[in-house]
Amino acid sequence: MADHNVTLNYGPGGFLPDLDPIPVKRGQTIAFRLGQAPSGAKMRLTFHDRQFFSTSHPEFARAGVYHQGDGDVKIIAALPGPTTYHCELRDANGDLIAQSTENHGGGMIPDV
Repeated sequence: MADHNVTLNYGPGGFLPDLDPIPVKRGQTIAFRLGQAPSGAKMRLTFHDRQFFSTSHPEFARAGVYHQGDGDVKIIAALPGPTTYHCELRDANGDLIAQSTENHGGGMIPDV
């Protein structure tokens, strides 16, 4: 079971997480889930400071991209300060339905 459970929902305000920011420590995990969204839609997250995180997907280490179904995100190093991730919601063809602003979709902060 993950230390933090975050649901991303699509609605009038855009595509956003229900917990923001997430206070994290090294060794903890975050489970991202898709909540309200059009049928068949999938989420994709891009972590700006990927060196502090890991997932089971090989693309994450290279580009910081998390795909729905990749499993929990693990915090592998203590955050020196706040960091963010970009949220995207894509349809079954991979076309963009909605996204967060480039500078902030959701964020994590050090839990001291």
